[in-house]
Amino acid sequence: CRENMQKLYVNVFMEPTTKGQNLADWSGTVRAESTGEHTITLSGRPREGYSLLMREARLRDWKDESVASGTLEAGEMDVWRFDAAADRFRVMEVQKQGNILSQLVPVAVPEKEEGLQVDRRDEGSAFVTFPSSRKGDVRRDHVLFRRAGRFEVHLLARSRLTYRLRMFDPTLPLPAGSALDGRIAVGGTALYTIQATAGQIINASVDSGSFDAFLRLYDGQGNLLVKNDDGGENLNSRISLLVKRSDRYRLQISSTGNGGGGAFRVRHEVEAVPALKIGKRGTGRLGSGSEAYWSFRGEKGRTVLVLARSATCDVAVELFGPDGAGLKSDDDGGVGSDSLMAVRLPESGQYVLKVSGRQGEGDYEVRLIDGE
Repeated sequence: CRENMQKLYVNVFMEPTTKGQNLADWSGTVRAESTGEHTITLSGRPREGYSLLMREARLRDWKDESVASGTLEAGEMDVWRFDAAADRFRVMEVQKQGNILSQLVPVAVPEKEEGLQVDRRDEGSAFVTFPSSRKGDVRRDHVLFRRAGRFEVHLLARSRLTYRLRMFDPTLPLPAGSALDGRIAVGGTALYTIQATAGQIINASVDSGSFDAFLRLYDGQGNLLVKNDDGGENLNSRISLLVKRSDRYRLQISSTGNGGGGAFRVRHEVEAVPALKIGKRGTGRLGSGSEAYWSFRGEKGRTVLVLARSATCDVAVELFGPDGAGLKSDDDGGVGSDSLMAVRLPESGQYVLKVSGRQGEGDYEVRLIDGE
């Protein structure tokens, strides 16, 4: 195919058919990125039929937080192109009258295109999606853009239809110590942001007499950290998380099975992890399989010794850096079942120390010793 390929898209379908194109099997779209000769290779079982349809999509520009609309015949496709900043969260809503398929894809752009800053790190995870909501003629996809760049929304019609497309951020801040009232539609979700510091414990809960609540907590990169259905009383949900990295977290509220909706109250409380200064010791009690946490401020390049011991239980320790990554762990590096390890701190910031009870139960002691 020799022509200007900038607006040419090839729709790919999972199963070949002798009865023509089956739009229900649409598995995505391939965008030709350059002008020149291209080859389409088809493979399958002998004597199996297939159909191939090539159409030029309507390519349109779309601005953030604006509304777009259009009309499509069966088999036609609109492509809406827009630029997104890194760490931007958006809900992409499609309201339609008719059958439509949609997908979001990152787009490769020239390195020096004027007016567009492109972050090319980790191209394979340009964005992450949270659980979406679909009800009737409205579909909402929750998207966190991990890097800056250009993206496209592809809309493929399965029947003649009209549609309305919009992008917005419904997230509300949920400060520590607050309780907010809200409401979700049947099959809908609500989203909140929580600003947390390493060494804190996030406690979030939602109460509702109208639906069976479900909670999910994500980090700043959109990774799911913890989820809960009935951790609170009755059908209410509650989650707790030790914060190993200072970040902005996102809390998503939905109904179990997406079958309910109504009013709710969400609460956010912060529990401080006890501080442990270098040169000092902390004490507590552990059961078999239980954990305790301590936090301390460390300086880059400083060496500290971590000693944990107990007369009645086997203790283990693990140290987490300011970025939440595990740095080092030890089980029996000391005398007997005591733990002892030396760590040179890679950066300045707040560190978290986890003390675990492996076997037995009883009182323990943990010390931070200046390795210099």
